This record gives sequence, C-alpha cells and structure tokens, in this order.
Amino acid sequence: MRGLVAALAMLSILQLAEPSWAQAAPDETARAAARKLGYDGIEAYRTGDFVAASERLEAAYAILGVPSLALWSARALAKRGRLVEASERYLVVSTLPIPETNREVHEAARVEAVEERALLMLRVPLVTLRAEGRPADAVVTIDGRIVEGARIGIALPLDPGPHRFEITARGKSTLRELILQEGERVDVRLEVPVEASPPPPAPSVPPPQPSPPPRATSTTPESDGGLRTAGWISLGIGGAGVFLGVVAAGVAVGQNDTLDEVCVDDVCPPSSQADVDAYDRMKLLSTLGFVVGAVGVTTGVVLVLASPSSGGGATVEARVSPGSAMVSGAF
Repeated sequence: MRGLVAALAMLSILQLAEPSWAQAAPDETARAAARKLGYDGIEAYRTGDFVAASERLEAAYAILGVPSLALWSARALAKRGRLVEASERYLVVSTLPIPETNREVHEAARVEAVEERALLMLRVPLVTLRAEGRPADAVVTIDGRIVEGARIGIALPLDPGPHRFEITARGKSTLRELILQEGERVDVRLEVPVEASPPPPAPSVPPPQPSPPPRATSTTPESDGGLRTAGWISLGIGGAGVFLGVVAAGVAVGQNDTLDEVCVDDVCPPSSQADVDAYDRMKLLSTLGFVVGAVGVTTGVVLVLASPSSGGGATVEARVSPGSAMVSGAF
C-alpha cells in the first residue's frame, strides 16, 4: 500500500505543472523546483536517507502546500525523531485544499495523515512541569525556550532525547536534565531557588589582656573582724564559766565545812543526806563552770590572737583546776 501511495505521490508531483485550484499558482520555475525536490525527497525516504528526504520535502512543501507533500514531509520529520513537529504537520494535511488533478491521491493523503498521527502520538513523550510556590517573576525554560505560566502543570509534548529544564528567580537558577524515551510520561519538579541567608557576622574578639599578677592570699578585714568578735564572745563565755565555777566552788567549800561537823570519816547521818546531795551538786556545777570557762577563754584568746592586727607567733596555755583557772601565753 505504501509503495502504491509513493508511486501515486510521485505521479501527482510530476503533474503539478497544471494548477487547478483557485489560488495564485506559482510560476513555472517554482513548480519545476517543487516537482524536482518532491521526487528527490521521496526517493531519499525510500532508500533510508531520512535527513536528506526531510530537507527536500520541506523545501518542496514550502513552494507547493498540497496534502501529498505535507504528508510525506510529516513522515520524514517523524523518522528524524522530530515527533512533535511531525504531529503538527499531520494536522495541517487536512486543512490544505485538494487540487483537481490527482484528487484521489490527495484525499488518500488526508485519511492516512489522521491514522498515522494517532499512532505517532503514542510515541511522543509527555512532560508535566511542576514549580509550586514560584514567585511571580520566576522564568521557566525548556531547552532555553520560555514556558508560559499557563503551560506549567499540564502535559507538554516533547521529542525524545536530552532536554534541559530550568527555573530562574531572584538571580538564582535550578536546572534539571533528562533524556526522554519514546512514549515516556514524566513529571519534572523544579525547586524554586532559595536565596541563601548571609552568614552571621563574626563576633568581634577583644585583644587579649595581660593577666593580672596573682594576689597574695590574705585575710580580709571583714574576716579579721569576725574572728576578733568571735574571740571576744568566747572570752566572755569562758569568763562566765570561770565565775560560775568559782562561786559554786565557794558554796561547796562552805557546805563541806558544815558536813565535817556532823560526819565522821566521810560517813554522814541520814539526817544530813540533803546537805550531802547539795554539796555534790555544787561540786559538779563548779567543775562544769571551770571546764566551760577554760574552753571559752582558750578559744577566745586563740581567735583574738589569730587576727593579723594582733600579731602572730602567739602561744596560749590554759590551766583549769577545781579551785582555779588560769590562761598564760607567750607573745
């Protein structure tokens, strides 16, 4: 069938010298050129040289826009992988006027164009661009050609092979490259380029300051005053204890003299038991008074002498006895 159509198409091309439709016909030179180009183009197509076939058929179609030439130029475009352009050329076939000469050939070309285009569209890759959140001034391109905003988000036919998809906004671009196969259906997501935030300024580092000389450890005046105050308080407590011990000792001595009058060899009658108990309590109170006095006086003297204002190198010695308390020191 294709061979018959090719033969009829060549025949119709050879007979284009007699225009028979109501349009301004090309001159004899142009018709002759179209006839020669069309014949050579179909012959190149038959031998598999689709590039040469497409170039010659395109030139012939540009001179004489008839359905048979449009059909063959669409076929040559499809063989070259230019599927989108071929599909558009197939559509044009049905819009071209049919000459009276070889009318059957041109009518058959219209029918075949519809059938071949339906099969061709199954081979055309479809790409849907996605660019959510793009700013109003963003520019989207496919292979360097701008894509209008209305075409973003719908399936776009593209030829098989490598393609570049790019979005540019705020002076920055995001690029994706894909190699499309025949019949492929893909979504291409273009991320809106985000303007990088400037890095935070580096904190200013003051020049290193010389380390201050180590301070000598010393007792502060406040602590010195505290030590001195605690020492005097302790001396006061110790003095009170000594005073209590002396008083209690004096009372105990008097009680002891009374008991000596009624007791023989430390054995006292039962009637003197209350005096004996009172004597024992006074002795114990005297002893406690002297002990508290000795500790308080000793601690107070140590604390007072520990203050720098009181000098150093002091030694303190406390002596406590039931009848006396004495503190001595060397300064």
